[in-house]
Amino acid sequence: MRTAWLAALVLGGLCLWAQSDPAEQVCTVEGTVVDARTQAGIPGVRVTAMMTLEGRDNLRSSGMGAFTDSNGKFRLTKVKPGQYFLSAAKADFEPTRRRPVLLPALEAGRELKGVRVELQPLATLSGRVVNENGDPVSGATVELMARVSAFNRKSISSTGGAASTDDRGIFLIHRASPGHYLLSATHMESRNVIYPLRGGGVSGYVRTFLPGVSDPEQARWLEVTPGSEQNGLEIQLRREPVYRVRGLALDESGAPVPRFVVNVQSGLGIAPLQNRTFMNGQFEIEGLRPGQYSLMARSVTMGDSGQSARVALNLGQGDVDNLQIRLSPGMRLQCTAILEGAGERKPDWQRVEVVPMFLAPLGPAADQRVKPAADGSFVLEIAGSGSMWFKVTGQPAAGTYLAEIRSGPENLLDREVDASSGLQSPMRFVFRTGSARLSGQVEDANGRPASAGASVLAFDADAAKRSLGSAISASVKADGSFELAELPPSDYLVYATMEEELRPFGVTQAPEDLEQRATKVRLPAGGTQAVRLKLTEEKTK
Repeated sequence: MRTAWLAALVLGGLCLWAQSDPAEQVCTVEGTVVDARTQAGIPGVRVTAMMTLEGRDNLRSSGMGAFTDSNGKFRLTKVKPGQYFLSAAKADFEPTRRRPVLLPALEAGRELKGVRVELQPLATLSGRVVNENGDPVSGATVELMARVSAFNRKSISSTGGAASTDDRGIFLIHRASPGHYLLSATHMESRNVIYPLRGGGVSGYVRTFLPGVSDPEQARWLEVTPGSEQNGLEIQLRREPVYRVRGLALDESGAPVPRFVVNVQSGLGIAPLQNRTFMNGQFEIEGLRPGQYSLMARSVTMGDSGQSARVALNLGQGDVDNLQIRLSPGMRLQCTAILEGAGERKPDWQRVEVVPMFLAPLGPAADQRVKPAADGSFVLEIAGSGSMWFKVTGQPAAGTYLAEIRSGPENLLDREVDASSGLQSPMRFVFRTGSARLSGQVEDANGRPASAGASVLAFDADAAKRSLGSAISASVKADGSFELAELPPSDYLVYATMEEELRPFGVTQAPEDLEQRATKVRLPAGGTQAVRLKLTEEKTK
């Protein structure tokens, strides 16, 4: 049997390829999973080879997996040739789902050794919640919340780290991911327990942030480091004036909607504040602080579930009565996707996905992600009204890019549009040939190839274009290389990082210090460019 060896640097170790019997059509992957702090091997980690579906944000399991041994070593056998990410997961450690390890492309009969995966240990936070008298509050929900930046709108959102207080007011949050967070508390009965105020009105417990403020801008940010323990955290719940919103939900004919759901979201993006079902057209929502809200009403009446409405509400110092919400089937837009300049090449429209997005507050404007049919036709059904944007992922063929989104004479690409008046059917999503390509190497502060988990992000250099447009991103490979393909011709600001803010609905927005940390690159139609980047750190509050 003929054998050839090829050595390559992988994650700071040695990657060995071995050419096996030509009849062998499967591959083997070997490596080690270590604690990022101690560099010790971690036993019992589930390692899975994930197949790529248009980037690391769209992965599915290959079915090939294994557990690490007592030394943290793993071996995956019978892996089919192809491109894979490795995911690794174990309780008390941050899983790699947000930063899976990109492997070199596996060819038939090859063996990949020396793969190294680092996992960050999770943290623990504990403390108590008290009322205005210093007495413990039982049944309060305590949540970790992170900053979310999207479409030039900043908000905060729950990360999933939460706990309830016991009868002593004590909470314990296990397995918190490293990051920068706000800590908030809400009382489970705050929607129903309200107290009269002198001179009229009522007060109630509102969402309160550490150390005891209702305004997140005044809250204390926590830095949660890998494996850390933070104890003695105390939140004193605030009681503030709260108000009621009462009204009617009517259908197109003006009749009360028999059964419907009202979702209430604040301008901060903390959602849903309330999500309740009402009957016979009447609704009443209590316990709201003054501020800006969005109310989404949706019919759940049998045979009428397609009707909905979205209403902006600016709540001042007083109750709101007789608010009418008119539900309608929404807007139905006939759309066509076309590919210009492709000659005889046939586009594969199943590689393209369109999601209409509302911006205030951020969320999908339709119940499903839409893929064009074989002839490029598709229908978008917009539920509600307000400012929106179209998120489009994928390309119909190699070397193509999205050039325009036409609604009448207007080009809506990377633009905010009013769904109630700014859309005309039919719409045209125009793709063109001549996309650009950017590749290169990423180094750490010591000049060594960046480790797995790093990302390269490219933003349009025109601030107006990137105000709504998301970053184009790529994972850094095991040898520190990266490639961004199918880029629209433009000037870009490019940087490499190990950090990421929360990405609502797959949207990654530019950091505040983008101009300082990024490298500017010009990419003409069909052009290619190679750059060398240094890892940078996120600017945090």
